[in-house]
Amino acid sequence: MKYLLCLLSLFFSAPSLSQIPSLSPEQTVQQIYQHYTADATGVNFGDTSSTSLLSTWMKNAIILNNQLTLPGEIGWLDGDPICDCQDYETLVLENVSAIQVNETHASVTVRFRLFVDDTESRTQTLYMVAEDGRWLIDDIKSSQGSTWQAINGENQAKLSSLASLQRTQPQDFVRELFHRRSDYTWPWTWVVSAQYRDAVNDYYHSTFELGNILANLPRYFGQINRNDSWPWQWIITTWYHHVMNDSIATPVKSSQEIRNALQADALFIYDNPVFIGVPDDNIRRFDTTVPEAGGDQAKVHVRITLNDNSIKEQDLLLRRSAGEWEIMDFIRPEYGSLRRKIEEATLQKRR
Repeated sequence: MKYLLCLLSLFFSAPSLSQIPSLSPEQTVQQIYQHYTADATGVNFGDTSSTSLLSTWMKNAIILNNQLTLPGEIGWLDGDPICDCQDYETLVLENVSAIQVNETHASVTVRFRLFVDDTESRTQTLYMVAEDGRWLIDDIKSSQGSTWQAINGENQAKLSSLASLQRTQPQDFVRELFHRRSDYTWPWTWVVSAQYRDAVNDYYHSTFELGNILANLPRYFGQINRNDSWPWQWIITTWYHHVMNDSIATPVKSSQEIRNALQADALFIYDNPVFIGVPDDNIRRFDTTVPEAGGDQAKVHVRITLNDNSIKEQDLLLRRSAGEWEIMDFIRPEYGSLRRKIEEATLQKRR
């Protein structure tokens, strides 16, 4: 399998003769580390756009990792592999040495200090491939090991955990989700359908990318990586919301509206809808029945008894696609379809 992946990487990374990079691998890496000097703008390693510094192979691993990461959480990239750090001041590049294997592959070893007054240096190797006329980062190996292997390892562990949830009968699949509710290796966004997942992502992006405080925070706290999504609204006060009102396209005008907005964020993107947002340690009992089933579709009714003996209920609409059960929607007694409620809230935010 390892050799097959290498062959696939070579196939997808091979440039045409007309796309030979103008810079050498060594020059490219030196240019990358110039972004870590004083007064320079840092590099966003997680950028997967067409201007990214990453190869197709590395970008695909990061894209999948982002997809497998719950909204509001940070995936594997909680640091910067280029500097092997989470923080630096003025990076001092001490040495760069390159070995070009062929016209499309090279390894570049760098030694650097994160701070001018550091007494210890760090050494790591950037594995570069030529794609579309540029040398791009295919992997980085430091004292922590291979970046690509670490990201891919996390991806495969999550995919394996998701696969292990599947059962032949829909009610057994739902029960397995409840039995594994304290197992955080499976993201709930991947036991729902692609359509439901898209609805969640659309709401999330409308909340954190369209005309809200996040776009204005750099003025106060410096440049923020937009890929580092986190629920910043949850850690600031009502007073701060009001102070920032002038920076918001659609200002939040009252404390009640602020509370409503935070509750909606919790309901739509932060709470696991399978468990109706009930914490694991507050579930005393759960029961399932199947009022409707036929072929590759089913409705499973879930009744959750909390520790205080109160009851929460909902229907899960399931569909079997490519042999695997997925949840199409959650039907709640108080307002019906949760997916439709998310879509309506998203449209409201974008008006």
